[in-house]
Amino acid sequence: MSCNTIISEIEQQKLLEKLEVFKIKGKDKRGRKILRIIGKFFPARLVNVDVMNKYLEERVFPKLGKRKFCVLYVHTGVNRTDNFPGISALRSIYDAIPANVKENLEAVYFIHSGLQARLFLATFGRFLFSSGLYGKLRYISRVDYLWEHVKRKEVEIPEFVFDHDDDLENRPMMDYGLESDHARVDGGPPTFDSPISTYSMSNGPMLPVFSLPRRRSSLWLKLAFVTIHVVYIAILFLFDGDLVEKTRKEPWYTALYLLLCAVTLIQYFATSIASPGYALNAMRAVNERNAVYRQTSETSNQSASSRNGSFIVTVEGNLIGRNVSGSNASDWSKLVADLYSASPIRTWTCTYCNVEQPPRTKHCHDCDKCVLQFDHHCVWLGNCIGQGNHCRFWWYLCEETALCLWTGFLYVSYLKAHITWVWWQDVIVILLLIFLAISLIFLLLLMLFHSYLILTNQTTYELVRRRRINYLRGIPERVHPFSKGVCRNVYNFCCLRSSLYNSLDPLPLPEEIAEKSIPYTCLDVVTCRCC
Repeated sequence: MSCNTIISEIEQQKLLEKLEVFKIKGKDKRGRKILRIIGKFFPARLVNVDVMNKYLEERVFPKLGKRKFCVLYVHTGVNRTDNFPGISALRSIYDAIPANVKENLEAVYFIHSGLQARLFLATFGRFLFSSGLYGKLRYISRVDYLWEHVKRKEVEIPEFVFDHDDDLENRPMMDYGLESDHARVDGGPPTFDSPISTYSMSNGPMLPVFSLPRRRSSLWLKLAFVTIHVVYIAILFLFDGDLVEKTRKEPWYTALYLLLCAVTLIQYFATSIASPGYALNAMRAVNERNAVYRQTSETSNQSASSRNGSFIVTVEGNLIGRNVSGSNASDWSKLVADLYSASPIRTWTCTYCNVEQPPRTKHCHDCDKCVLQFDHHCVWLGNCIGQGNHCRFWWYLCEETALCLWTGFLYVSYLKAHITWVWWQDVIVILLLIFLAISLIFLLLLMLFHSYLILTNQTTYELVRRRRINYLRGIPERVHPFSKGVCRNVYNFCCLRSSLYNSLDPLPLPEEIAEKSIPYTCLDVVTCRCC
């Protein structure tokens, strides 16, 4: 473990403290203290072995005391180049651990171990580690399996660990639970000397037949979607002669129906290509806005100084240039820190795209970007639903529901008038009507569900994964932390979605949570407190 960037010993210890690589909190179901270690947070390039041993000796081991304890090691997203200290460094660190600490260690829960990590421990682990440490390892392939040993509220698990679990659920069971790190960890092509090369048979180059290109699949889904609409309309005009006759006499009726169909298809494609609001774009917008503001202020100051006969030389020109290009995120960092001011959490950087995430932001592995106010990734649209296109998505649901209702009415009218004519036509119409009824029920439920989310200022991800989101765990489930009242929620949803950074929601203060926890009374409803 060598330091490529030379920093002082104090700075190295402060870095370990800030990143919370080692954290003692909670107990497992046997009453043992938990020492949580996040491998992804370990700065192997910046911290040397001596500083690490001193930090453990002074900051970690004294907190363990003389009682039995266990280690919860999270291997998710570990990069061998950035996070692995090397075999010799591991041996040196292990030898420096006091004998009583080794004896008190009873179990090591190894989350998302990966195939290469298991092979390494199986071959070299027995020689590197003494005191029977290898026999104390407990491999945990999914976070859900951890709760057999540890209570959920006793330990904090980073969000990216749950995201990795979600990725594993979508894989074919071909590697018998032995998964390596995420393919996006290094960001480069896999090599034979990289853990990515054994990532998964479903995602690797060995069996490309199992990997379906997302763009191609999205294109086929869109083509199928348009085909379904065309088939339903064509069947109506081919089978129902009365509708054709009515179109000749009252063309406005059919024109309105076809107009609704066209508007629905246009809204569908508009939503599929609309940006959901990416954190990277918001960061650039904030930095560019502040850079222009500073540049304007400096220009006005210089002109004022010139009128006074003096000239001021500034040293922030390079900073402004870097902010405009988006490479310096100091303004964005300050903004994100202010949004998290009510939370003790200080690690909000995405482990995949290395962007600081505001509250309500999540990394989408299908789009490979961090999405503001992430709701869900819609397979039919081939796009994420987030802050930028959630309103458009809701209008699309309304239009699609109205189109299904109208189409269903036309099909039922046809069956009433021609039920005993040509039997094979009736069979086709009935089958299409059954499929239409199922789609209509799904659309109605989805539209009502998203209407509820709009009124309470929630997202699907926050509602479904609330227990996984660190800053929402301590908030009562019946409290909607980001709600500003029904009227304000609807107004913000419809009118303030165009600006990526003006509509970012900060975490509510404890006083606001306490106020929102008070149940509504009849007087509150009359005085529109809920609005």
